[in-house]
Amino acid sequence: MNTKKSLFLALLWSISNFSIACDLTIAKIQWHEKLLNNISVLRNGKTHFITEKDRELCRGDQLTVPQQAVPVTIWYYSESPNKEEIIVPTTNYQLRELKEPCGMWCKVEDKIVSLVDKLTKAIKPKTERFTSSSSKGPKPAIILEDDILLTSVATRGNDENKPVFMPLSAGKSKNAPFFLFTNEGKVNLFWHNGKPPFQIILQDNNGNELSRSETKQREWAFIPSTFEVGTIYHLIIKDQLNQSYSSKIEFTVPPLPIDSKADKFTLFATLLQQEKLKGNSKNWRLEIYRQLLALPDSPEKQNFLDHLIADDF
Repeated sequence: MNTKKSLFLALLWSISNFSIACDLTIAKIQWHEKLLNNISVLRNGKTHFITEKDRELCRGDQLTVPQQAVPVTIWYYSESPNKEEIIVPTTNYQLRELKEPCGMWCKVEDKIVSLVDKLTKAIKPKTERFTSSSSKGPKPAIILEDDILLTSVATRGNDENKPVFMPLSAGKSKNAPFFLFTNEGKVNLFWHNGKPPFQIILQDNNGNELSRSETKQREWAFIPSTFEVGTIYHLIIKDQLNQSYSSKIEFTVPPLPIDSKADKFTLFATLLQQEKLKGNSKNWRLEIYRQLLALPDSPEKQNFLDHLIADDF
């Protein structure tokens, strides 16, 4: 990089520190490395570069996209997932005006809060208790009690005669993959049923065997060789009775729009809710489980894990 360009980039970087906050955030750019120090945003008469941590766009923003940055995907915060792609270089690209900016992502805030509240509180199953009464009188009244806490559900479903299944698949077909963020770290797996010992085979997307392990436990962990977007692993679990379970694990970017700055439990609840949104039906439960395990121990963490494993929401 020549000296003039370096000074120019430094100038724009310094200007960005003084950029005026926008009155309304309406969109976000999907990140990839080619965007760094390439896309500039004109906002309130000041210019700054898009970075991985600062890529939200505001009403009235104008973008300059050079050849080396295309294609660029913009996700608008609207009622339904709404994206726009810039596939050719452009100068002073004007963001679209939205009739209801932030639409659904504002309206569902209360639902997200309610879901977080449920998933971070202890599970309280209701039990029946009968009041006393005479045999000739009316039938006993039923009073529901909700003060009995449910213990951990992680050991449920260990019938050796039933086929292996993974609770985090959330009832999806065996062909439906788990989706994980491209975050480095260990991938913890667990399953129910089947007769130990278990044989775990991990393959790449071409069917090449990457590893083969044996365990008497209904859990296993591995560290992927790469976390790049689009990487797919094939998982096969076989028990002593030759019953098998298979699934795919695919690394991808987080669904957008999503608030990466939200607290973890809110992020997890948002991912769970996005399973039900049209066009965002990816199964994020294994990623939620992986991130939950990395959090410090707390009653809220354990309660979320119990709910996730029991799949009672």
